[in-house]
Amino acid sequence: MAIKKSANGTAAPEPKKRGPKKLAAAPEPTNSPPSEVPDLGDPGDATQRNFRYQHAYGIVLLVAAATGRHPYTAIWCEQHEDILAERADGKWDGYQVKTRQPELGEWALTDDELCRAIQHLTRLDRRFPTQIAGLYIVSNARFLTPNGAAQSKSLPRLLEATRAAPAHSSLLAPFDTAFAELVTKTEHDSDSLFGALRKMNVILGPGRDSFDAEIAHDHVTHLPDCAGLPRSSLNSIRDELTALIYRASSLASDDPARHWCCVSGEHRNYPQLAAKRIAVQELLALVAEHRSTPPFRYLPGRTATLSGDAKGSVPILEAKLLAAGLQSQVDAFTARTLATERRFLEAAERNPEALQELLNQIERVIRAEYDEALLVAERASPPYGSSLLIDVYERLRNIARSQPELVHGEPYEALVGMAGLLTGDCRFWWGPQFDLGGSV
Repeated sequence: MAIKKSANGTAAPEPKKRGPKKLAAAPEPTNSPPSEVPDLGDPGDATQRNFRYQHAYGIVLLVAAATGRHPYTAIWCEQHEDILAERADGKWDGYQVKTRQPELGEWALTDDELCRAIQHLTRLDRRFPTQIAGLYIVSNARFLTPNGAAQSKSLPRLLEATRAAPAHSSLLAPFDTAFAELVTKTEHDSDSLFGALRKMNVILGPGRDSFDAEIAHDHVTHLPDCAGLPRSSLNSIRDELTALIYRASSLASDDPARHWCCVSGEHRNYPQLAAKRIAVQELLALVAEHRSTPPFRYLPGRTATLSGDAKGSVPILEAKLLAAGLQSQVDAFTARTLATERRFLEAAERNPEALQELLNQIERVIRAEYDEALLVAERASPPYGSSLLIDVYERLRNIARSQPELVHGEPYEALVGMAGLLTGDCRFWWGPQFDLGGSV
């Protein structure tokens, strides 16, 4: 090592020069396309799944509250805890939501992540000692529950012991040692930790790889407005609720008051904070709105299996469009027709009595607009398919935008799809009528 003189004249070692940081070894080359090879070196997707799991558990709590199984009026997302549940009695419950790889086995008190969760919940209880009613750790993985001396590694066993003991000094072996070690790991004093543990419980949540299906079909389906809904509708409601909780978990707010409210002092309830709260009534309102008019969804492809007649009428629809010189509209028109047919089939599953009234009203409105547009188009010589279709498109778009009550709130795409169904049923033509021949 080179030696150089320091400021006071004494010899001082010259700092060793550091080389460039070594990169991780490159993976072996492969002839497989990158779309077929998992990227195990980038944890970004796993992190997003963990956050989605946390948001999904918020849905579990909201549904439990809406069905009277939990005494909650609202949840707060990323407010002091992963989830802070507002109780009807004015108290609060705090939730830590932890995901764990199944191959790591059950949670033990030797796991740093579990100790940090206990540390967080204890801090919450210590800061709001008279406000916190319950503390919970939720995970997809089970918690170790052995017998004998190994109980010192079990959080559930330690929680049982703290509830049975009048004070931390009364804890018996092996829980006295486990408690002392936890005091060191969490960096809380004994009284604070003991008080928090007496309020704490552990919960086995949904599976890490199956929670999306479990939330939609084991929880959302219990809401009164969701009884009997098809799987696709339940999945859609779950996704919208997840997006609601995702937004509440951030500092996002579109309230203009955020630009004039103070963030401290007397005005602590500023918009970004208020936006973290999701009331049970918001859940019910979202579900009711979704049930009355679910968002329009295209089917995955034109070969989707359908149980109605629209698929059989596709050749007729295509033949009419081609004869009218509307080749460019075949794919879009057909996709909307098939999706609309599926949409109405699902509506029939939810409320078959109301479906016929809805279809009759929509059909009458669309037929009236088509007849008026056809009267104008026929003033020109054929082919007039392009001008007729453009006019019908514009008329249906205006109805969906300015008079939605005429069509029970159905979106523009569904109105076009209904026009496609009527075309396939030989009630609409986009040019002079002709012999369909083999298309029928």
